[in-house]
Amino acid sequence: MSGLPLAPKHLRAPFWGLLFAILLVGGRTSEVRGEVPSQRVDRLLMVVGDRLILESEVELEEQVRAKFPALSPPVPPGTSTLQVLADAAIVRGLAGNTELYRPTTDQVRARQEAIRLSFGDPNDWSQFISAFGLNDERFASFVTGRLIVERYIQRNVALAGRGETEQQFSDRYSNWIVEQRKRVAIRLVSPINVGTK
Repeated sequence: MSGLPLAPKHLRAPFWGLLFAILLVGGRTSEVRGEVPSQRVDRLLMVVGDRLILESEVELEEQVRAKFPALSPPVPPGTSTLQVLADAAIVRGLAGNTELYRPTTDQVRARQEAIRLSFGDPNDWSQFISAFGLNDERFASFVTGRLIVERYIQRNVALAGRGETEQQFSDRYSNWIVEQRKRVAIRLVSPINVGTK
């Protein structure tokens, strides 16, 4: 008899059972797909070193900054939100895991509360959180990242220019971050969906 050799007898039953289960689930999945409209989950926009920046992160950043603009890094005029996130990724890379830049739990909690209160109406906050699929732990991670960036910039850029006006600091930060961008591989990604189609 020609063809592929058969599996040993003790493996044949599990194989056919598994094949039947796959076909059954596959059929049900296609039925479900017919009922539920497909939707894009997210889109990869940029790679900064080994850090991915997604479209949802840009939207999150824009909505939080609209309510609570005191987030780092600074935003020189004409800087896109995507570039702000790229700069934040660069600064996070510079900060590494140095304990000096890591905020305490109380500092993170205080900033979370300040951002939450900036939304005013609790329903607006609830809608914001649910729209991005966030919970307290995930939002704390977002806030922690921003505080690390803030602390790094304060210690390594702001302290070097004590007594500067806000504009002087902004100009010096702009020059500083341009130099940092040259040291990191930054790649814009063509529009490819990440997730389900």
